[in-house]
Amino acid sequence: MLALPSASAPDAIGRYLVERRLGMGGMAEVFLCRQVGMGGFDRLVVVKRIRADLQKRDDVIHMFLDEARIAAQISHPNVVQIFEIDEENGLPYLVMEYVRGLSFAALYQIFHARGVLLPADLVAALGAQACAGLRAAHELCDSDGTLMNVVHRDVSPTNLLLSTDGVVKIIDFGIARAKGRLARTQAGQIKGRPAYLAPEVLGGAASDRRADLYSLGVVLYEMACGRLLFDRPDDLSTLGAVLAGEVPPLSTVRSDVTPELSAIVAQALRGQPDERQKDAAEMGRALHQAAMATGRFVAPPLLSDYLREELAEELGALPDHRMPTTSRMPLLANRASHRLAPASRSTLLTRRAEEPTAIVTIVREVTQLVRQAGYRNAALWILAATVVLLGTLLVFR
Repeated sequence: MLALPSASAPDAIGRYLVERRLGMGGMAEVFLCRQVGMGGFDRLVVVKRIRADLQKRDDVIHMFLDEARIAAQISHPNVVQIFEIDEENGLPYLVMEYVRGLSFAALYQIFHARGVLLPADLVAALGAQACAGLRAAHELCDSDGTLMNVVHRDVSPTNLLLSTDGVVKIIDFGIARAKGRLARTQAGQIKGRPAYLAPEVLGGAASDRRADLYSLGVVLYEMACGRLLFDRPDDLSTLGAVLAGEVPPLSTVRSDVTPELSAIVAQALRGQPDERQKDAAEMGRALHQAAMATGRFVAPPLLSDYLREELAEELGALPDHRMPTTSRMPLLANRASHRLAPASRSTLLTRRAEEPTAIVTIVREVTQLVRQAGYRNAALWILAATVVLLGTLLVFR
């Protein structure tokens, strides 16, 4: 029997200090970590690491590497930024930006628990930003300028985040389809959450970027009307609901939804791809115009103001970049201390060996020390500098 990963979080992953575990999925574990460095550099990041029990699964490793490769090439404010990918003890891990905010799923649950609905124009504004991120992914080209034909394939409330700054971020390109992927989907295999997949995907037909528009349409419908659209107690019932395609217009479910927003969502939810918007740009423009009807949420700062007013308690509980966890700092000090030489009048002996400029710094400071000691003869100067430099390098080993 394969051993599942321990419930306890490690102290560190590579050079990142683990604050806490955020969750565990079918492929990876996710941790909130802190990256620290010279001059008081300190920021939160999210580290996603392959589960230990899947370390020998080439298909999982390939999916993980595909996610890193695809997402890292997308440079857009509405797509989560990838900083690096590395491995430790044979476990690949992915480092990405920490988005201080809430997922669409969390927003839905909070408002549902309160028995209120998100403002319809806010839903349109969120959708417009999501479309901007999808457009960046869909239009991604390789180094030769060839379109990579990226399709996210898992646009769902859990993979859409809203930051406290009012910016929507798309995450998790783990099952995205793109030219040159290492992983291959077997015939008949369905990836993604069934309640948010387009009918052609469920039917096993070829899909393109318009499948993502359908998924986003489901998300926006649910956010606007405050109830799940196709989700049923079991996957078979869910598949049946999606394929049946019985979706009442939003305007009939919620009276304050404008005909324009209702028509946009209805078009995205058409069963045939050719009947939907042709791309994310078209859908995004329409959603932006719908949001402009009131002008309350057309810019991220306006969204941010609304969040801070309505969700002050929930946002206040989120980890803050500006609030280092002091309990973690001794670990950093301990990790560095074994590389330091005993105290000396020379500041060079308090430098960390791993700094890229350490050698240059040592030479400069040795030069200063020798000059202060009064060495005027060039031969003595060179000899003293060499001895001190070699001694310092030995200490730093």
